Amino acid sequence: MVHSTIGSDFCNILDPTKVDRLENECPTSRSTPRYKAAAMSRVTNAILAAHVGRRPDDEIAVVNEFLRTNEVGGGEFREVTDHAGGNKHLECRVYLSAFNHADTHRIVEAVRQAPWRDREMVQLFVKEQEEELFTLRYCGSPKGC
Repeated sequence: MVHSTIGSDFCNILDPTKVDRLENECPTSRSTPRYKAAAMSRVTNAILAAHVGRRPDDEIAVVNEFLRTNEVGGGEFREVTDHAGGNKHLECRVYLSAFNHADTHRIVEAVRQAPWRDREMVQLFVKEQEEELFTLRYCGSPKGC
């Protein structure tokens, strides 16, 4: 029996992309509450790069307020600039966020509407749950990116 050779941990996998494999090898997995909760999630990952320099961007507070006020998937951007490796400082500010069931257009609008002091340096990259790569969704440069 396949189930006994792979162990019970496999049956706790919450990855909804493996539904067929779970269905065949762990028939009870679909009926568990943990699996149903995982299948209902749709994550949108976002990377926001802005302003060259070491001074934080006050504009990120405006972006996060827009996201909260408009209930855009429960996410907010957090700065991760100081967590980069290497012996040099990054030459931009970097923010990350993960949203659940978010309208990507609203995330873009949150970034676009902020009063960036160096708008031409702002870039937003987004990766939807089923996508393999990030896509540039907003570029503040009037020349384009």
